[in-house]
Order: sequence, then C-alpha cells, then structure tokens
Amino acid sequence: MKITKVADNIFTVEDLLTRAECLQYIVRSEEIGYELAKVNAAGGSKVKTDVRNNSRAFHNSEELAQTL
Repeated sequence: MKITKVADNIFTVEDLLTRAECLQYIVRSEEIGYELAKVNAAGGSKVKTDVRNNSRAFHNSEELAQTL
C-alpha cells in the first residue's frame, strides 16, 4: 500500500484493495443500484446536474467499515 499526500488533508492510497476486491465492490454497488446525486439546498436536497452531475450508491455496513 502506498499513500501519497496531495495537499493538506488530501491523499491517495494505491493498492488498498486487490483487483478481485475492487470487482467485488463494483458488482455489489451495481446490485444496490445508483441514483442521481443530490446537493443540499435551502429547501432540502435537490438534484442539480449543473452543480453535481454524478450518480451514487448508498450501502451502510458496520462490518464493511470495520474491514476497510
């Protein structure tokens, strides 16, 4: 594992997961499904593709958090 500092509080981690582990998490995220990412606005969370144009998947897992 190689950690590279990019700036204060910003870093990259190479080889944190194996190729097989990455594929496993990709498959799991596709099983969960993706939704358009929202931004927090005064009236609540809203889809604003001019601000944030990506999709995301949510998976809450204490077990996975401990593993990582």
